[in-house]
Amino acid sequence: MKQPIVESGSVVTDLNVVLVARDCEGSLPYTLSLFESWQETYDCNFNFVFVENGSKDDTRQLLEKFVKGRTGVVATPDLADVIEAMPRVIRISEARNKARELVDPAAQWTVIIDSDIYCDPVVLSRFFAHNPTHQNIAMICAFGTQVMFENGEMRFSDHYYDTFAFTTKSTDSFGNVTLSLHYPWCIFSGCLHCETKGKIEIERLEREGIHDVASAFGGMAIVETSSMLLAQVKWSCRHQPELSVDGAYTCEHIDFCRSLELASGKRIVVATDCVVHWDGHGSPTFPE
Repeated sequence: MKQPIVESGSVVTDLNVVLVARDCEGSLPYTLSLFESWQETYDCNFNFVFVENGSKDDTRQLLEKFVKGRTGVVATPDLADVIEAMPRVIRISEARNKARELVDPAAQWTVIIDSDIYCDPVVLSRFFAHNPTHQNIAMICAFGTQVMFENGEMRFSDHYYDTFAFTTKSTDSFGNVTLSLHYPWCIFSGCLHCETKGKIEIERLEREGIHDVASAFGGMAIVETSSMLLAQVKWSCRHQPELSVDGAYTCEHIDFCRSLELASGKRIVVATDCVVHWDGHGSPTFPE
């Protein structure tokens, strides 16, 4: 028997699942099997919104095969030919904004996930166990850690890779998020990577509960759909060399989270029990 997803005392009946994918046929079979697992486990209606453009491999064909017979769509970003010549983070911003146009507004929550994320399927219900509505939360981000591959074997790290997340309340005169003082090390205690690579003068956080941030994603997050669809909310990139990701552009999630927080008046948090793993060295082939 399928189990309900319960959030703040109410059953979540409908969920959007947003995926932006390009040239990821290696990891995509795992991602799609994760979605199948959710459908088999949870008594919930899933609406899949996939945005793809320009893949040189079988990414689009895999996505189209998956949505056949399911509620979902495979779309292409607006002005795809124009944005093709732009930096990667701008292309991703436009793809995510296209997905935003296609989600079902009646679905209470939207899951946003990258194509190179590995996780326990139950992480989905762990997000909602934090009762985001009761806690005035607009977005719960995963505790994204890094995956290492050695001799074809997957090895997990405890290093929280979204090191710009804890720029909370650190903004410039224009309200833009400024450089994290602890970059490139994470803020959590017990991270062997950061303890061995360098020392930072910052009070480390214990890995328990949820923590407020100004910007985060972690490779997977749940977002309140009604807040995400507010007119002021969108993904975008700015020229800001001190926070460079591709050349001199900020990560698209920095502006998205900032606009979401300001427009909704709600919290952006990282949940340390919602652990997902990400490969920073390319798109891996995850185990079946």
